[in-house]
Amino acid sequence: MHPRLRNALLALLGTVPALAQAQHAEPAQDLPLTALLGCHFGYAQQHHRSTASATEIALAAASHCDAALQAAGLDTYRRALEAGLPVDDAEASRQAMIEEMRAMLPGFTIDKVIQARAAAGDP
Repeated sequence: MHPRLRNALLALLGTVPALAQAQHAEPAQDLPLTALLGCHFGYAQQHHRSTASATEIALAAASHCDAALQAAGLDTYRRALEAGLPVDDAEASRQAMIEEMRAMLPGFTIDKVIQARAAAGDP
């Protein structure tokens, strides 16, 4: 798992007491990734009662949250440049992060829809 994604997930889930206690060090706040995850999870929360399947909701969330994904990618690019990587390597890092997020986020969103439906007693 991409280290930035792990930190963003921990920051987003930091309100869970057991998880917060299990952490020895406070993860650095990664605003673009936290916003991206929040967008996907928020979309799942808002639409879990619809008649759409969890997969359809995840695909719609991906489209709805594309701007947040692009912002997180640009942040990765900026960080790579600040770390001294050449422009081509920074762009490769940005593209890799976007592809990784596109591969992982639908599963997270589907899980969130299923959890929300279970908590609400929906099928």
